Amino acid sequence: MRIFALSGSVMLAGLALLGALQTPHNPHIPAPSPPAASPTTEAQPPPADAAPADAAPAYAKIRALTYNIFMRPAPVNWRDRNACRAQRIADYFSDDAHAHDIIVLTESFEPASTQILARSTAQTYPHQILSQPPARGLSINGGVSILSPHAIEDWEAVAFERCHGKWNDCLATKGFVWARIRVSKSLKFNVLATHLNSGGGAGARATRRAQLAQIRAFLTTHPSIARWPTLLMGDLNINGLRWEEPTPGEDRLSEYADAMLFLAGACPHCDALPVDTYRAAQAPWRYDEPQTRAANTYNCVDESLQPCKSPNAAEHWKRRLRLDYILDFGAPRDAPALETRTLASATLEMADDSCATQYLSDHRALETTLEMGQFPLANAQLDRQDTAQTPSEASKDEKASN
Repeated sequence: MRIFALSGSVMLAGLALLGALQTPHNPHIPAPSPPAASPTTEAQPPPADAAPADAAPAYAKIRALTYNIFMRPAPVNWRDRNACRAQRIADYFSDDAHAHDIIVLTESFEPASTQILARSTAQTYPHQILSQPPARGLSINGGVSILSPHAIEDWEAVAFERCHGKWNDCLATKGFVWARIRVSKSLKFNVLATHLNSGGGAGARATRRAQLAQIRAFLTTHPSIARWPTLLMGDLNINGLRWEEPTPGEDRLSEYADAMLFLAGACPHCDALPVDTYRAAQAPWRYDEPQTRAANTYNCVDESLQPCKSPNAAEHWKRRLRLDYILDFGAPRDAPALETRTLASATLEMADDSCATQYLSDHRALETTLEMGQFPLANAQLDRQDTAQTPSEASKDEKASN
């Protein structure tokens, strides 16, 4: 959603100071990890476009989560309780019951709170990319972070060429982060993590389309996308609770439907749209009251966490929004045997009043479990996983043996 609301002079002064404190950053070099963490990029990784000939069948259950954590920078964050919320979010992620293979965070703008979260999760998620793309000019960083227990072989941060909103979105260097995650010797997957422009109206919508065009261009040209399965994760700021335009007499598609059709062009060999994993898990999809209550990924009617009124309560249901997504682009062009399937997906309210904020963010988290790989060869391996150890334990054993 919208990230700033403050007078222009105060905001510009605050951002100028923050920009001056930013450390120059090469987007091809991983962000510094906490001292106890392993390096984000391992030395001499395997080739990106091939798996060892003697590798076991490529298969894994992948548990993915995307979460807009509302960590705004100073001076607008004075009542957001960032440090407290960062620690509580880290506690949740570090709990073995909530283990994930990939976590994407958006609005991780503030360095101090982001570092609290990063340090506190370093043992569970030693591979981290923090607060990308890097700041440029008077703008702050783009606020996109990635955490994983698996090795991040390579990554790149790309800033969007276009923004909309002089005193909100254009004050951040929004963009997307591509990362290739190595789950095992024989299976990797791509993640594109992003946070699109917020706001309503024609200008904001046109800007989001331009930003999606940059993502689509990357999807259609990067060689790793053609070799390994790909997930697009993050806050798209597009309301997915309708397909057609709601105004009577209009026959044009909603922004959600238009975006899905547009992204389908990023997969020339595919016959269908990218899979909206939450919607796939809830099939058959209905636009009724219970479904839209469950699909909502926005906790607060206003911009602040306190007071915060849930749009699922009382008359606030009219403000429900589905903004956060995990999209699956299916089997890659050059490895059609590496299929993907959605097993389950749910929104997580993240209600926690430890920091006197009612919720840990103005957004809800979105969690999806997929299976990824060569399904005809995976049955025996899956049986062993289910009876012997959890997927996260299996991945840790695999990583230790590499």
